[in-house]
Amino acid sequence: MLLHKLKLIIFCGFIFLLLFGTGYTDSLSYNIINSFPSPGPSPQGLTWDGNFLWVVDDSTDSLYKLNTANGTIISSFPAPGPVSRGLTWDGTHLWCQDDIADSIFKLDSTDASVIKSIPAPGNIVLGLTWDGQYLWSAYFAGWSSEVNQVDTTDGTVIRSFFCVANGLSFNGEYLWSVHSQEGAYKGFVKKHDFPTGNVLSYFRTPGYYPTSLTFDGNYFWLADCGADTLYKIEVITTNLKISPNNKLLNSFRISNYPNPFNQQTLILYELPYHCKVTLFIFNINGQFVNTLENTKKNMGFHRVIWNGKNTWGQYVPSGIYFYHIETENFLKSKKMILVR
Repeated sequence: MLLHKLKLIIFCGFIFLLLFGTGYTDSLSYNIINSFPSPGPSPQGLTWDGNFLWVVDDSTDSLYKLNTANGTIISSFPAPGPVSRGLTWDGTHLWCQDDIADSIFKLDSTDASVIKSIPAPGNIVLGLTWDGQYLWSAYFAGWSSEVNQVDTTDGTVIRSFFCVANGLSFNGEYLWSVHSQEGAYKGFVKKHDFPTGNVLSYFRTPGYYPTSLTFDGNYFWLADCGADTLYKIEVITTNLKISPNNKLLNSFRISNYPNPFNQQTLILYELPYHCKVTLFIFNINGQFVNTLENTKKNMGFHRVIWNGKNTWGQYVPSGIYFYHIETENFLKSKKMILVR
């Protein structure tokens, strides 16, 4: 009877696997071109004005203008709010948003004086960027987090998509987001389709707590407050060659059964080749719960059971959870419901 139930679970799980799965058509990596210490211990916004790099630090409540060769501070000004996070340049003025003031400020770049302010699209705002016509603002609310396109006239939200992001950038073709993975001590940069927000590819960042990102026309700059470092990086794109016989992208599959579940759930996934796999559990607030896989796996089907416990061996309460799988060319999160 037990064997019959196990076979039924595996069969249903593989049916789920056949229905779901997403991959990317290119692989991203990077080279570090330059790096230097950040001007403060908590850089939370980064932008490029065509000549200089600007950084906002919420621990010193300061806005810094930097020499990009060595990070020398050219000038510094008070930040427009007590917890300024997110900074961008529209070609003429700086824009900076503040987490406490719930506002986005338009600033004069000569003295950082406030020209105007508009409402921020949320009360926990992080990254900010400019697409040539509108602002994009990252709003954090766990798994309800959004990136919003914002009209600079009055702060009206034009469109939005789901994304957990500490920082944002636009390189003229794609939106880019950066975020840190709580509890895992690593960060990711994601490349998004513009303006839908669909994730096209991603790469892991240097450092382990990235907070902001900007593009200078040739290279990206990345701020990491864990390493207290600003990185100048070259992003390298490698196209993945997909043949009809290989169907690489469609071979990445993952699902779980049962869902909802009571005591434990079986997570099944398929790999098209031998690779390093990490599989994490997060709660609905985006907080790290447990690591189920962190090793190299052979090509084929694999399964792992989550017993509803956190990394300390404690049972977690009923609620919505997410399992998140990563390989070098694949990244996906799916929802499951635990009912005690």
